[in-house]
Amino acid sequence: MKVFVRYFIKGVFAILPVVFTIWVVTYIAGILIQFIKIFYAKINNPLYSIGLIIATVLLITYIGYIITKNQKSIILYITENIFSKVPVIKSIYNFFKELMQMFSNDKNYLGVVEVMFANYKTYAFLTKEEKNRFIAFVPTAPNPTSGYVIMLDKDKEVGEIKALGEWKRVDTDVKEALSKIISLGLK
Repeated sequence: MKVFVRYFIKGVFAILPVVFTIWVVTYIAGILIQFIKIFYAKINNPLYSIGLIIATVLLITYIGYIITKNQKSIILYITENIFSKVPVIKSIYNFFKELMQMFSNDKNYLGVVEVMFANYKTYAFLTKEEKNRFIAFVPTAPNPTSGYVIMLDKDKEVGEIKALGEWKRVDTDVKEALSKIISLGLK
């Protein structure tokens, strides 16, 4: 069961850029309302709905399995190929893809930190290390896909934050920090 859940989560992170890109494009174009009307008009049979949900979960799990094995899913390959040819869609897709890779790939991830931002302590995610500083992303709540990119001087790392510009590493993983941000601090 653990393996199934791990593959499912990998599959979700693999397809989220595609899903977000489609969502943004349909929102901008105003097609979302028409799509929902057409979709609900065709699903009158509850058995068909259950079958569709099971098939979707299995497809996402399969994509997670393929991604875990460092292979490229044919579905993702075709989708990326199509998205890479349309200028605006390409930018949106690449943004969401990089964001999902940052939060799902531990190799490129540098850690969660606490920073003083706008006179309040908040979580930030270290995304890149440079010569004398780190680049960090401070997400906004409840939508962590928007936020601020800030630069943190390496010599301003402290044990306890008391002033602007100071920061400290915290023993929190990405999932826990994002959960607090998305839930507005309730979790």
